[in-house]
Amino acid sequence: MKTLDTNLSISFAGCAWLFPFHLGVLAELKNADLCPNTRFLGASSGALAAAMACLNLCPEEAMEIVIRFAKESTKRRFGACHSMTQFVRSGLEEMLPLDAWQQIEHRLFISATELPSLKNQMISSHDIDSNQDLIQAILSSCYIPIYYEVPAFFQGRLYIDGGISDNQPTIDRETILVRPTRGSDVDIYPRFKVPRQAYLVPDIPMMKRLYKEGQQMWKFYWRSRQPQEETQWKRAS
Repeated sequence: MKTLDTNLSISFAGCAWLFPFHLGVLAELKNADLCPNTRFLGASSGALAAAMACLNLCPEEAMEIVIRFAKESTKRRFGACHSMTQFVRSGLEEMLPLDAWQQIEHRLFISATELPSLKNQMISSHDIDSNQDLIQAILSSCYIPIYYEVPAFFQGRLYIDGGISDNQPTIDRETILVRPTRGSDVDIYPRFKVPRQAYLVPDIPMMKRLYKEGQQMWKFYWRSRQPQEETQWKRAS
């Protein structure tokens, strides 16, 4: 069992349209007032979740935006293809406070894959000097050709999806891992198997289910930690 200290770190894996699972986890983090003192990491869509968590943004509002775009994409001949840059950018511009880049302080870490080397690059808060920098860092981590209509550059370098080189970035062995798929190394994941097609094709009922599951699984995980943490605190006192 991972231990709890005053410097929690939580990593959100890339997961395409399974993103609402992260939002459900974020809703509980916000309710418990854990966001302000936690470091967040993410790759691809997980970078979106990490930035939102770092800024303590409203997950319900984000969920409404995601569902709105999912509905719009189902009316398009090729779905969300060649429209994701505009969707992600407009969603972030709608939600980010004017001083977002200052609020993230030293607590945000974004996994991106540099081209053409395909080496992982961890973009941190220290590399971000404006809201546009923040948006470009997130787009650089999310960029998948065809899905995103504009190539992603950050500070003059070309990037592609961070999940290619490191889909679950960590700071140390204590980093809490959140992923909407099962795995022996994952701390928080759904109790049910998610259909593969739900990754790439928006399934609105599944997205809503994942949001609620994210909420429940964070509660379950957090409760399971408490007896150990209480014992440690008593020993320390």
